[in-house]
Amino acid sequence: MRLLRPCRARRSEKLLSGNLPAIQPHRLPIRAANGGPLVHKFYTHGPEVRNFIMFMPGGNYGPDAPMLYYPRELLMAQGWDTLDIQFGFQTAGEELTLEKAPEVYQDARTALLAALLGRQYERIVLVGKSLSTGVVAQLCLQEDAAKECRAVYLTPTLGWGLFDQAFVRTTQPALLALGTRERFYQPELLEKLRAARSFELVLVEGADHSMDVEGNLERSLAGLRRVVQAVVEFATSG
Repeated sequence: MRLLRPCRARRSEKLLSGNLPAIQPHRLPIRAANGGPLVHKFYTHGPEVRNFIMFMPGGNYGPDAPMLYYPRELLMAQGWDTLDIQFGFQTAGEELTLEKAPEVYQDARTALLAALLGRQYERIVLVGKSLSTGVVAQLCLQEDAAKECRAVYLTPTLGWGLFDQAFVRTTQPALLALGTRERFYQPELLEKLRAARSFELVLVEGADHSMDVEGNLERSLAGLRRVVQAVVEFATSG
């Protein structure tokens, strides 16, 4: 079973009503590392906004899939500026290979720095799903702009060196969310990571890599709700 994606044509206009400044889409002058378009959606409430969150997709889990869509809409409704991207290899319809890893990182870096240029955000949150969890960890390590950020790792690629080796060296506040029936769930490795550094953890019993509980819609929705609430609370706390 797979949860349907929210309908993009019916954005949360009702959530965005109230006394907040009008939200506006803003196009960034960026290209992907492979020379193609760096598809993105950057919504800003104006120069006075101090909170920013960036969402990076999984290999087959786009920015309008539930774990990314709902936190974005909820935080946008609270006055946050939001950015989501698709990597150049995804737009080109290409398969992900290790050789493309530098391009994936460069795409994320390019979009992040362009969104931050000339803006004075006091809180920055980076969210990565699956393959992007390694990208988030690398940004935390390498970019001055991410030194004070908060980092969310949705279904991180535990056991994959590109994630593990980078994550244990990061110091930014971190939230990890996994299902217990997905291929990257490794309890012993989670304990090793926790011994190396502290982080918040959400485990959804019986959920797979898409946070679905096979054959059980009610539990799937409950697990999704837990993850979405955890992301929003983590972004806004402290």
